[in-house]
Amino acid sequence: ADSASLLTETFSKNMAVLTLDRRYAQKRDRSKQLRLNTGSTVNIAGGVESGFVKLVEGFMDGVTGVVRAPMRGAEKRGIEGFAKGVGKGLLGLLVKPMIG
Repeated sequence: ADSASLLTETFSKNMAVLTLDRRYAQKRDRSKQLRLNTGSTVNIAGGVESGFVKLVEGFMDGVTGVVRAPMRGAEKRGIEGFAKGVGKGLLGLLVKPMIG
């Protein structure tokens, strides 16, 4: 059980890096630290609820990233930054809902 948990944790952390969104990865890390520090027990209902909430949050982060990433890119590097931002936003739209 612990090895499967470690494997999925490593996978999701690497996928968070793949989104190319440092703020998103930092937010996930802070959220994980808060969960570890509370030390609460998890039951099946809590796990399903947490999974659903993370899916919705990941989807919302992905959708907002499609808008924000091109805007940030355009502010920094003009049309080239805008194009890169579109790519980053679309990548985030695909990856963020999968990893929560």
